Amino acid sequence: MQVITYNKQTDTDLLCEYLEKGPLLLELNSVFAVIALPNQSGVEMINRVKNRLPGKAYGGLIADYKGFILASLLNVEEKQIILTDELAALFTNCFIRLPWQEDHASKGMTMHGMFQGLILSEPFNSFAGSMEQKIKQQENTSPDLKWLICSSANMSGDPMGSIIQFEKALQFGKDRGIEYMITFSGFPELPEKGSFPIFSFTEGLFRIERHGPGAENIKNVLLGRGLFQE
Repeated sequence: MQVITYNKQTDTDLLCEYLEKGPLLLELNSVFAVIALPNQSGVEMINRVKNRLPGKAYGGLIADYKGFILASLLNVEEKQIILTDELAALFTNCFIRLPWQEDHASKGMTMHGMFQGLILSEPFNSFAGSMEQKIKQQENTSPDLKWLICSSANMSGDPMGSIIQFEKALQFGKDRGIEYMITFSGFPELPEKGSFPIFSFTEGLFRIERHGPGAENIKNVLLGRGLFQE
């Protein structure tokens, strides 16, 4: 496996070209992820790497918080509540699950009318934004899903949970036939590692689908904004 420290000027085109052939491993500070293009080929690639169990769907790496919220099927009032700079900052390093238009092209990415995106901090945000610009030029992706899809770098249903150690992620990639791992330089060390929390929103209600770092603080802000917890 080759480890690449990401450089926007030299690596974006190379990685997009490789993603046509196979998934990549991605360092996300607190965990490691498997990423692929948002099409059925990309879904199948991650399925094979993880030996995916039934009833799973893959989320997106979100660089544009506002664009992600606006593309959802939330009503106008709900969108206005969460479209603030304060919440965009609070939701950094969280998954947000939103009502979404389902179609054949989104199979394996949407489930029960929902799609979830991981709101990224820097330098991961810049990487995802650069890749998104390339994805928009492709013709075989869902018209409503233009973000790289991702899943934790582990076998589906692994009782040990997400991989948070570099050496374990490297071994996982080698064992599963992934050729490249993307790493970054200069990102801050998080005080707490582990899986990202997941919040879902629908019909004026929110639910914490998975607890994680910062989840309780976000819950209190949402309650203060007039959203009710399911």
